[in-house]
Amino acid sequence: PNVAMKPSGVDWIGDVPGHWAVTRIKNLVSIVKGKKPHLLATNADTRAPYLSARVIRGTEEPQYAELSDSQSVMATANDILIIMDGSNSGEIFTNVAGVVSSTMGKLNYRSSVTKKMLMYFLDILFDTFNSEKVGAAIPHLDKDAFNKAEIVLPSICEQEAICSYLDVYVVMIDESIKTITEQIVTLKSLRQSLIHEAVTGKIDVADYGYNYE
Repeated sequence: PNVAMKPSGVDWIGDVPGHWAVTRIKNLVSIVKGKKPHLLATNADTRAPYLSARVIRGTEEPQYAELSDSQSVMATANDILIIMDGSNSGEIFTNVAGVVSSTMGKLNYRSSVTKKMLMYFLDILFDTFNSEKVGAAIPHLDKDAFNKAEIVLPSICEQEAICSYLDVYVVMIDESIKTITEQIVTLKSLRQSLIHEAVTGKIDVADYGYNYE
């Protein structure tokens, strides 16, 4: 609470601790765009899933690419992936391994920023990426806008402390969101059931103006 502050020069950031650096993302991160490999590899020992957003979310079965395909961009569970093309461009994923699809990119980042800290920064910048889409038919992430985005850079020790704090409280909020979302689904179902029962004559409405006599 008593640390000396300084203006960051960035509107959305405001003042920051005086010893923190302010830098553009391009100084910390580079994007390697995925490429479309030869699909439908048959040998289970030499293949990897072709990672699209739908495959990562589990809404689509993966196709497979040969690991030996030289043009493939490979991702490990420790990598951060970002959607480059489509309506969800800017969305990020991690903890997945396979061949990066041509609609996504893999983030290579420097050792001066931790993976978790970068993930949290990308989380708050997601709306900015969405507002910076280009392309009429299929929206694309504006790489220039991404590279110019500015973030603060605490020391590694401070980054780890910040992430430990966020890991506790963000999880609590996410659990609350999940619970409320489930309650909304239940209430919507109750609403539909109530309407159905009433309009098909299965509910006594005598107290609401109907006279049986």
